[in-house]
Amino acid sequence: MFARGTANHRDGFRSLAVALAHGAVFVSCNRDDVLVLRPEGEHPGIVILVRRQTRQAEIAPMQKLLISAGEQGLANNINFA
Repeated sequence: MFARGTANHRDGFRSLAVALAHGAVFVSCNRDDVLVLRPEGEHPGIVILVRRQTRQAEIAPMQKLLISAGEQGLANNINFA
């Protein structure tokens, strides 16, 4: 399960809390908020999605990350895609 973050700091915190409550990897484009909000201890994983010109260009690195890292590689890490 994945949860997607938002640009608003308060909403980002809520989205992260929902992701953690459901054991979901948290995906956000807002690097600064994620680095402030990152949880202490164990978590399912966080992916900071780098904005690109097209959605296809954005999703390709995410697909590569998911294939190469797998579920265990995402856990407790902050990854960039």
